[in-house]
Amino acid sequence: MRLRTIKLILAVMGVMTVITLVRVIAYQARCNIYRSDVSQCINNAKVVSTGLMMYVEDNDGLYPNLADQPKTRQLITPYIKNSSVYVCPVTTKPFMFASDLSQKRPRDVKSLANVIVLRDQAAHTDGFLTVGYVDGHVKLVKANQPQKTSAR
Repeated sequence: MRLRTIKLILAVMGVMTVITLVRVIAYQARCNIYRSDVSQCINNAKVVSTGLMMYVEDNDGLYPNLADQPKTRQLITPYIKNSSVYVCPVTTKPFMFASDLSQKRPRDVKSLANVIVLRDQAAHTDGFLTVGYVDGHVKLVKANQPQKTSAR
């Protein structure tokens, strides 16, 4: 009788171990997919930011009317090969442009590396936003972290 109980306990433990391993593998796969989407979001923001910088260079050094988001996308599309880059794959929402930079010149911005030119509309599931700056760099920032969006 005792031997049967021990065998039963070992069988149950074996099944529990297999279930745990399957859950761990599934969790890791989900995490890898999320990380891939975040990397793609950062890349998309960089492409859009670079396209915007190229537009500015070709148009007397002036930003377009960034308050008109669809028009801005239309104006910089010739500088971007794939129009799907306007959307963050994590949030599935298009990036927002900083409207306070409209009709301004990047050289008139006090601190190019600290002023946001585009960002995610909503935070990712981990609480971070993808943010692009006037100088062209892009990074993840905490959604509740104060950001400088003003040109002055």
